[in-house]
Amino acid sequence: MAAQGSAGVREPGPAEDERYARAMTRAYVLLERSLNTCERTRQVRAEARRTRQQTRQARLRAQQMRQRALEMRLAWPTAEFSAVLRDFDLSSPPLRECAARMGLDGLAVLLAPGDRPPEAVHCCGALTVLLEDLQYVYGQGPSYDVAQSGRMVMVSDLSALSADTSADWAGLLSAMQKLGVAAVFAFPLRLGQDTFGVLIGHRKVPGPVSPGQLRNGLLLADALARAVARAAEDDTDWLAGVDHLPFAAVHRAVGMLAQRLGISPEHALLRLRAHAFRHGRTLLGTAHAALRNGTRFDDDGECPPGTCPGGPVRE
Repeated sequence: MAAQGSAGVREPGPAEDERYARAMTRAYVLLERSLNTCERTRQVRAEARRTRQQTRQARLRAQQMRQRALEMRLAWPTAEFSAVLRDFDLSSPPLRECAARMGLDGLAVLLAPGDRPPEAVHCCGALTVLLEDLQYVYGQGPSYDVAQSGRMVMVSDLSALSADTSADWAGLLSAMQKLGVAAVFAFPLRLGQDTFGVLIGHRKVPGPVSPGQLRNGLLLADALARAVARAAEDDTDWLAGVDHLPFAAVHRAVGMLAQRLGISPEHALLRLRAHAFRHGRTLLGTAHAALRNGTRFDDDGECPPGTCPGGPVRE
């Protein structure tokens, strides 16, 4: 029996010491197991994080591979695209096919010899003629910038341009957006250092062109420039083979007004542009009204069939 101290408190005996020791041992064992469990849990969580990260990286690599495959499919040179550009007729270039390969909703080829403003000679796409008509009326825009500077204009989102950054396109920017154009991409047609035309495309939704699409655009612009140069060397009047020059009616109206009013063609064109701008009408519609009514071109009507792609618009 355990002995009692002077204060009457019984001191633990050997059996109780042994039980206490066994209890402490079990507690230490349980503590060690708990610590091991926590460590294994931490390792499992770390492994799960690594697995999730590897999965994300694998998905990103797969997405990049798909994007790369798409770019390679669209990239220059491709046998089909190169063959089309080798064999095309300058009086009827394959703009629709090229626009599809460049991911664009429309393309236009413009000529700007000397100091003359750029004028469309080939167009494809529902909004293309109307976009060039707007620039013709305002006397400014991406086509004008490229023709004057000889540098590309790449605007992947017109809505991202502020009034300050688009000061050169004052008023035109909102008009282009109302038309339904969200992005424009323009390339110079050059021979050496001389720029004599523009290749311009647009999209109805914002977004940049891919590297492959950009290469295709540069290739098309170079092919068009070389074709024009060969035609000039051969003294070929390739414009005579064009079925319909988009702005031929404007030139007829300018000639008619200049003759009847006794003014210069430049002044007659300014009158047409001013009237179209003041009344919010297309230049083509104003020209057709002038041709119908002589020196009066303020009637209300629709553009003749084929002159205003994209549906009827107010002239």
